[in-house]
Amino acid sequence: MDPRLNHTGKALAHEWIAVRPGTDTALVIAMAHVMITENLYDRRFIKTHTQGFEKFEDYVLGKEDGQVKTRSGRRRSPV
Repeated sequence: MDPRLNHTGKALAHEWIAVRPGTDTALVIAMAHVMITENLYDRRFIKTHTQGFEKFEDYVLGKEDGQVKTRSGRRRSPV
Protein backbone atom coordinates (compact mmCIF):
# COMPACT_ATOMS: atom_id res chain seq x y z
CA MET A 1 0.00 0.00 0.00
CA ASP A 2 1.42 3.33 -1.03
CA PRO A 3 -0.33 6.71 -0.94
CA ARG A 4 1.43 7.64 -4.18
CA LEU A 5 0.78 6.18 -7.60
CA ASN A 6 4.32 5.11 -8.43
CA HIS A 7 5.98 3.03 -11.15
CA THR A 8 5.20 -0.28 -9.42
CA GLY A 9 1.56 0.63 -9.01
CA LYS A 10 1.27 1.65 -12.65
CA ALA A 11 2.98 -1.53 -13.86
CA LEU A 12 1.44 -4.16 -11.59
CA ALA A 13 -1.78 -2.94 -10.05
CA HIS A 14 -5.17 -3.57 -11.56
CA GLU A 15 -6.47 -0.58 -9.63
CA TRP A 16 -4.79 2.02 -7.44
CA ILE A 17 -6.75 3.23 -4.43
CA ALA A 18 -5.73 6.63 -3.06
CA VAL A 19 -5.49 6.28 0.70
CA ARG A 20 -6.16 9.41 2.72
CA PRO A 21 -3.28 10.27 5.05
CA GLY A 22 -3.77 8.61 8.41
CA THR A 23 -6.34 6.07 7.20
CA ASP A 24 -4.04 3.30 5.93
CA THR A 25 -4.48 1.28 9.13
CA ALA A 26 -8.25 1.59 8.86
CA LEU A 27 -8.09 0.37 5.27
CA VAL A 28 -6.01 -2.67 6.27
CA ILE A 29 -8.47 -3.46 9.08
CA ALA A 30 -11.35 -3.17 6.59
CA MET A 31 -9.54 -5.58 4.28
CA ALA A 32 -9.00 -7.96 7.21
CA HIS A 33 -12.72 -7.71 8.00
CA VAL A 34 -13.59 -8.87 4.49
CA MET A 35 -11.02 -11.67 4.62
CA ILE A 36 -12.36 -12.88 7.98
CA THR A 37 -16.09 -12.60 7.27
CA GLU A 38 -15.79 -14.15 3.81
CA ASN A 39 -13.32 -16.82 4.97
CA LEU A 40 -10.67 -15.68 2.49
CA TYR A 41 -7.62 -16.68 4.52
CA ASP A 42 -5.71 -19.88 5.15
CA ARG A 43 -6.88 -21.05 8.57
CA ARG A 44 -4.25 -23.79 8.75
CA PHE A 45 -1.46 -21.29 8.05
CA ILE A 46 -2.82 -18.87 10.65
CA LYS A 47 -3.09 -21.64 13.26
CA THR A 48 0.44 -22.91 12.54
CA HIS A 49 2.36 -19.66 12.07
CA THR A 50 0.70 -16.96 14.17
CA GLN A 51 -0.15 -16.16 17.76
CA GLY A 52 -3.07 -14.06 18.93
CA PHE A 53 -5.14 -14.23 15.74
CA GLU A 54 -8.31 -14.95 17.72
CA LYS A 55 -7.87 -11.71 19.67
CA PHE A 56 -7.24 -9.79 16.42
CA GLU A 57 -10.34 -11.40 14.87
CA ASP A 58 -12.42 -10.44 17.91
CA TYR A 59 -11.13 -6.86 17.60
CA VAL A 60 -11.89 -6.61 13.87
CA LEU A 61 -15.38 -8.09 14.29
CA GLY A 62 -16.18 -5.83 17.27
CA LYS A 63 -16.55 -8.62 19.81
CA GLU A 64 -14.42 -6.68 22.34
CA ASP A 65 -16.31 -3.38 22.31
CA GLY A 66 -19.30 -3.81 20.00
CA GLN A 67 -17.75 -1.65 17.26
CA VAL A 68 -16.95 -3.39 13.97
CA LYS A 69 -13.68 -1.95 12.67
CA THR A 70 -14.32 -1.15 9.01
CA ARG A 71 -14.19 2.63 8.65
CA SER A 72 -11.62 3.70 6.06
CA GLY A 73 -12.49 7.37 5.79
CA ARG A 74 -13.85 6.89 2.27
CA ARG A 75 -17.50 7.45 1.40
CA ARG A 76 -17.57 4.46 -0.87
CA SER A 77 -14.68 2.06 -0.79
CA PRO A 78 -13.93 -0.51 -3.49
CA VAL A 79 -12.54 -2.77 -0.74
